[in-house]
Amino acid sequence: MKNIIYLLLFLSFPSFSYNVCSQQIEYADKIIQSSGMIKEVSSSKMLHFYIAPINSCARSDFIIKGDRVISYKTYNNFDYITYVTKGGETVAGWIKNSDLDAIEPSQTELNASDFSLKIQGVNVYLNQSIVNLNDLAKPKEIELNLVGNTENGNVYGVSYPSDKHASVYVSEINSAIKANGEESVSQLSIYDGEYSTSRGVHVGDSLHEVINKYGKYGIAATDNDTKYLKYQYLDMNINFTYGQDNKVSLITYNVIPWQDFISELTCSRNTNLEKPAIQNLECAK
Repeated sequence: MKNIIYLLLFLSFPSFSYNVCSQQIEYADKIIQSSGMIKEVSSSKMLHFYIAPINSCARSDFIIKGDRVISYKTYNNFDYITYVTKGGETVAGWIKNSDLDAIEPSQTELNASDFSLKIQGVNVYLNQSIVNLNDLAKPKEIELNLVGNTENGNVYGVSYPSDKHASVYVSEINSAIKANGEESVSQLSIYDGEYSTSRGVHVGDSLHEVINKYGKYGIAATDNDTKYLKYQYLDMNINFTYGQDNKVSLITYNVIPWQDFISELTCSRNTNLEKPAIQNLECAK
C-alpha cells in the first residue's frame, strides 16, 4: 500500500526527481526510529511535506503554526512525522525540522523513554527495528519464533537467547504509518521481579506504588476477569495486571493498532497528543 501511495505522488515530478526521491525513500525506510516524540509547528509559514528527506522532493500538502505532530525519525535536517487531521485522517511524510519544537512532557506524564526495557543488558523499546535489535544483541544472534498471525501480519517472539523473566515480540503493526522497512518491537512482557519498568515498578509491587510512580491518570479496565491499570502515550500503552491483593502480577507494553489510537482522538490540531482524547475534552469544544 505504501508503494502505491508513493507512486501516485511521483507522477507529478520530473523523471530525475522520481529517481532521486525513490532512492532516498528506500534508504530512509531503514533509518532507525524512536518510539515517537510530540512536536509543534512554531513558524508562521506553511511547512510542506516531502516524500523523501531531500529538498527536491517537496509535496503540495502542508501543516501550519500550532499543529502538533508525532516525529519518528530524524535525518538530514528532516523529521519523518505523522499528522492526524480533525477528520481523523493520517498524513505522513518528511518535514523540515527547523520549525518544529519538541513538546516536553512533565515529570508525571509518560514519554517515549517509558517504553523501554533492559533485558540481559540489551535496551529494547517499542517500535525498535529488528535490524537494530540484531546490532544491539551482538555478539549473540537473536532468534525469531513464529507466535501467530494477525491482521497486522506475523508475530514473532524474540530470544537473546530465551529469557524466562521477560519476552519480546516483533510484528509489522503500524509499520506502514511509520515507514518501517521491516518488523519492529510491538510487545514487551515482564513476568517476575527480575526486571523493572524504567520508573522502577516490579511484578509484586502494589497498585499504590504504580500510581505513585505513574500518576493518577491510569485507566482501570477488565478483560475476561483480568484486571489491569493502563497508561497510554501515543499508540503505546503499559498494562499493569493485578489480582485480588492489588499487587502487580504482570507488566505488558503494547503497540496499539493505529486505527484504535486514532478512534480515541476527537481531533488533533492544537491538541496534546500525549493523552487519549477522553482525558482532553477541551479538544472537542
